[in-house]
Amino acid sequence: MPKKKPVPVEDLIIPPQDTRICGTICLCQMTLVLSSVAIVYLTVAIYVPSTRAMKSGISEDPVMCTTTRAIQVETCDWGSCGEWCLSKTSGSCMQIYVNLRQNGSNLLLANCTNTANKTCYGIDQENAKRSRCIADDCKNLTGTFNCTMGMCINITDAFECIFKDTDPPLKCSGRRGKITCIDLNGLYSCNRGTCERIRTPYNCDRRCVDIPTRNKNVILLSGDKIYLSQCQRAIDSDTGEEVWNESQDNIMMSSCYNIINTTRGVVAVDCVNGSLLANNILGDLTNFTYLSYLSVFNTVPLDEKRMVAPPEPDLLIANESRLFINLEGCVNTLRDECKEFLRVYGKDGTDHNARARFPCFYSNDNPGTVVARFDLATTTKQFLVASLLPAVLFIISCLTLILCQRTVVVGDDAKMRFQSCLTLISIVETAKFYTSLCLGITAFISVFAFLFLIPFVVDPAISSLMADYEPEPVTCVGTQHVYAEGLRNCSWASCREGCTREATRCHQIYVNYSKVPFKDWKPSLYVQWDVVDTRFLINAEGCGYPPSVNCSEFARQYGYGTAGTPFPCYYSRVYPDIVVARYSWDDTLRHLVLSITIPNLLFAASVGVLSYWYCPGCGKTCNKYMHHFPADCVSLIYLTVVIYIPSYRAFRSGFEERPVMCQTVNTSMLNNCSWASCGEWCLTKTSGFCPQIHASPRQNGTRIQLQNCTSLHISYCPPVNTNTLKRHNCNNGTECSSLKGLFNCSLGHCMNVSEIYECHYRADGFTVDSDKDNAKLNGFFECKGSKCIKIKRAPSCDRICKDNITSVSKNIFITSGNKVYQASCDTGTATTQANGNQEGNEIEPTQFWSKKPDEVFMVSCHTIQPNISEHYINATDCINGTIYSSEDIPTPYLTFKEFWNLTGKWKEVLDPQDKFVPMQSALTIYNNSLLYINLDGCVNTLKGECVEFLQTHGSDGKNQTAQSRYPCYYNKNNSFMVIARYDLKRTWRDLVIAISIPSVLFIVSFITLCIIMQSVRVDDDTKMRCKYCFAKENSDLTEMITANSKYEVSSPESDGPSSRRGHEILS
Repeated sequence: MPKKKPVPVEDLIIPPQDTRICGTICLCQMTLVLSSVAIVYLTVAIYVPSTRAMKSGISEDPVMCTTTRAIQVETCDWGSCGEWCLSKTSGSCMQIYVNLRQNGSNLLLANCTNTANKTCYGIDQENAKRSRCIADDCKNLTGTFNCTMGMCINITDAFECIFKDTDPPLKCSGRRGKITCIDLNGLYSCNRGTCERIRTPYNCDRRCVDIPTRNKNVILLSGDKIYLSQCQRAIDSDTGEEVWNESQDNIMMSSCYNIINTTRGVVAVDCVNGSLLANNILGDLTNFTYLSYLSVFNTVPLDEKRMVAPPEPDLLIANESRLFINLEGCVNTLRDECKEFLRVYGKDGTDHNARARFPCFYSNDNPGTVVARFDLATTTKQFLVASLLPAVLFIISCLTLILCQRTVVVGDDAKMRFQSCLTLISIVETAKFYTSLCLGITAFISVFAFLFLIPFVVDPAISSLMADYEPEPVTCVGTQHVYAEGLRNCSWASCREGCTREATRCHQIYVNYSKVPFKDWKPSLYVQWDVVDTRFLINAEGCGYPPSVNCSEFARQYGYGTAGTPFPCYYSRVYPDIVVARYSWDDTLRHLVLSITIPNLLFAASVGVLSYWYCPGCGKTCNKYMHHFPADCVSLIYLTVVIYIPSYRAFRSGFEERPVMCQTVNTSMLNNCSWASCGEWCLTKTSGFCPQIHASPRQNGTRIQLQNCTSLHISYCPPVNTNTLKRHNCNNGTECSSLKGLFNCSLGHCMNVSEIYECHYRADGFTVDSDKDNAKLNGFFECKGSKCIKIKRAPSCDRICKDNITSVSKNIFITSGNKVYQASCDTGTATTQANGNQEGNEIEPTQFWSKKPDEVFMVSCHTIQPNISEHYINATDCINGTIYSSEDIPTPYLTFKEFWNLTGKWKEVLDPQDKFVPMQSALTIYNNSLLYINLDGCVNTLKGECVEFLQTHGSDGKNQTAQSRYPCYYNKNNSFMVIARYDLKRTWRDLVIAISIPSVLFIVSFITLCIIMQSVRVDDDTKMRCKYCFAKENSDLTEMITANSKYEVSSPESDGPSSRRGHEILS
């Protein structure tokens, strides 16, 4: 019997079916698995907590809580906040107890003038230097210290304590000093290591004694802030009734949760302890402690019925209630939420700062438990989304798989087809199924890998590159090593094993560094330290994972007994206070590029191949156009985050499009901040050092022109730069034996601030010999030779300016930043008119000032443009126009200090109605708002914009330096923030471009692919041809294409039986 001839592939009777079956099954299987896992996870994370919230009985109307205790428990059965809900809080945790009370009254203060805001800063517990007695840090303590379990913080500079009785002294120096003082707990008065515990009663007053109360009839306390003003009346916002007016001739005082400046007036929220003070109780100045005492113990209530701003005990609901961040007492974001929560809500007053006061929620059935976050609407929405989305995906995937199981069969070539469709197949499709499965899994893994790499690799790498570390190691030497335990004591750590959890045990290492390269250092070389006593981190983030990061080994290498031994380190050229032990620009850039390119390339390749196989229009004929399709999709996804969402926020923000003027009132640089005025990258949260700028927005001043001006002269007093001062190393022999002047010292390294500042102070502290006791040189000292006297209270300093201000034959003085313009002019005209804190208006040129004998006109303007040839001066945003007597102006010139001292000594205001060159207080919209560079508080250019922004907007007027003054944008209904950049027209243009260009490219590419799919065929010679473009002479080829079925392509020479059978079957 002859051997049976194998059946050719083209003779198989099962025709090929839609190749998207494999992709559909693969996608449904993955969706089914992921939905199942999501349902299990969401049961713990969403379903159970949401059910508890809905059944808890907690009211959605917030009440007020005040923190009374925040204790650190080593073995706790409950904690106020945990970072992960799937595991029980173990180890040490913080427990916060609060007093629960009803809300106070909301007051509206109308027609307030002569306003003053004062913030009394206490001790910053997170950044304050701690002396750990067990580490022998208490042997030289001098001053007043607040100690907890042998950890002492110096509060001398912030508090002045008066006491009578003390316990017997403890000597913390000597061989057994650290054992003797290991358990110091309470308030201690120390002198050179000998400490006496201060017994109650004692009185510690904040060193905040210059609070101006002259001509003030309203005083509001809000935490550490004090608001003082001269107001006409106070109105209860809830009822509209007047509760106080200035005709009563007394002082209204209250303690409020928040104070907001609005267009209607000053709104005080949640006011309690309202009282009335006699005018003679307060003098021109008072202190914070006395005001706090009067707020609580004054006996004359604001409202006799105790309904408006009542005493706090009348509102009390429960004492010592337990506070949780939410009903579960934990979060699942792994974004250090608990650290920020405990820092804000854990202020219990033990550090002599104001206690935390905040809205909270409780149930009438259980007032012993309160939560800080509770929103049933958001909870319900999350519950519905978390329930419906995975359930719908699960059901659809399951039904699709069941349908495929019933209707799909596997043919002879191991390819899946519907049972009702038979055609020819290729055995290559078998491998295609498994390849598709692998590619789908690769795409999913790539997405999750990239999301995982963003916080662990991408964000630290970008932060390191933006910090611009010195690539060549410089010379460092350790100065202090502190080992601490507990979350409160470990506010920062030089090294952490794990970047997503709080450190309960930490090493804190401080170093000095010099910009001398470490390779050039020699033991005989004298080193001048550029930065002293700064924090030292293992890397840019201060954390990592074993085995690359071993904190115990790191502490042995750089801490403990290695103090004084130089080692290599790297400092940031952008933020000089950041020093790290490990840095490599090449490795950082390589890790950044690899972490971005590898997962994205794998994802793009996987999706591209799957699209090529299963998407219509992505066949073999589309090779030359395929690169447009994924690029447009990726650009749409990226632009959604960068352009679309910010544009949507901008259109709905409610900010005014007309700019007003802002003036910086306070600038601070913090580490691990909760917000930043500017961040270099919007896709990750700002970390590390970040600028926080507070500004006061106001309406624009007057645009003026001064005519017939002669004898123009410009004087300039540039800002000082302390980095140019020489640092004297008193630890080096007799270098400090001939000091003279005022010095700012840190660990024996002193710089002479008398060279750039003229300071006012009183040397009332202890005396130090700079040659023998150089280690005690910390703070401000007045030195004469080697004798240095400590200055307890920080001095008040003015810049030393070389230029003088000419005053002979001058009747105009215009200040603009750090410059003063002097001239002699005849008249002044204005083209704009102010309208209080409302928008001003344009007017015809109107004369508002003319030259008068023996009078001098002074004004402050934003920009000044003198025209010497035409003898006029144009100036914009002019305010504080005042008239001085020429007799009060020193001649023939005056120094900048004399010019600054003229403030407030004017004879009269130029325009009492504040229409032209008005006083700044008349234009003020909000007294204090957060300043952001834009609505998102970040940029994506990576060009160092934030450093430039800090330089132009961050001057807050300290040491008589001119405050930054710039246009800004505000929201009439929200004083929380102002922004420096806001242009809806440009936003609209960018949005149109960002939508149209990728969309047009996407549509054109997609339509082109569809046209090619329908019009191009691949012939047996593997060449592509247009099936509608053949000429008549190619009749054979045309007939062949026409004769071929939808599923078969054969050559003109295929005239055999197999071809005829194929035609018969298809017919």
